[in-house]
Amino acid sequence: MNQLNNPFGLFVDQNQSIYVADSRNSRVVKWIVNATSGVVVGGNGGTGGGSNQLNNPQDIVVDSNGTIYITDTMNARIQQSFNGGAQGQTFINGISSIGITQDNQGSIYVAEWLKGQISKWYINGTLQQVIISNLSFPNNVFVDQNQSIYVADTSADRVIKIDSQTKNVSIVAGGSPGGNLSQLSGPEGVAVDQLGNVYVADSQNHRIVQWPPGAASGTVIAGNQTAGSAPNQLYYPSDLSFDSEGNLYVVDNGNHRVQKFLINKNLC
Repeated sequence: MNQLNNPFGLFVDQNQSIYVADSRNSRVVKWIVNATSGVVVGGNGGTGGGSNQLNNPQDIVVDSNGTIYITDTMNARIQQSFNGGAQGQTFINGISSIGITQDNQGSIYVAEWLKGQISKWYINGTLQQVIISNLSFPNNVFVDQNQSIYVADTSADRVIKIDSQTKNVSIVAGGSPGGNLSQLSGPEGVAVDQLGNVYVADSQNHRIVQWPPGAASGTVIAGNQTAGSAPNQLYYPSDLSFDSEGNLYVVDNGNHRVQKFLINKNLC
């Protein structure tokens, strides 16, 4: 319980508890502040397709009632776990998804990687609408306070934004493969602060990059673009999130860990 195996997605709640999709262990683990080990809050029955099982979960979101929504990727479903109970139930079936998030009205957004689309679902598990399609392996998704949607369009080496008012689609980070500051390589995670700065888990460049609104290039804020396990290094980072104090948490997939970085809190 003090280890992870290729963790992929995470969620940080208002109490700074961290929920991790511990993919290769087929479970979701919750770590409270300063804990030295976690507790299983989803998938406590081992790998499988039962109500208490998961198979390679990739991401999670937790609502205000403590209900956990899990992209149970290899079972092609989204599972609900209620307050960490032993048994879960299927929220959406027959959906091959990776990233998941929730807006401030309770709707669920899912990155369907096989279909190349982002879909929006009512809280009762019925489809509300397809937000965008024809994406190239969409990975993680983020909804900001204005209901605009950001997607890590992984195989296209970019992050796109769907504006909530105009519905216009724009590239807000990357757009071509590479390692310079105007490029991304296999981005997987995305988060946005209240000033509109976009933070990207630039996975194959082993770094976290911040892109201000309208910028043509970004700034590296974590990782040194060399894969490694030192405190200042990352190895295929896959997701990221901020807590209420502006601390940055990064899922360091290849190092089987979650790293915490202190960022300028005036920006978050």
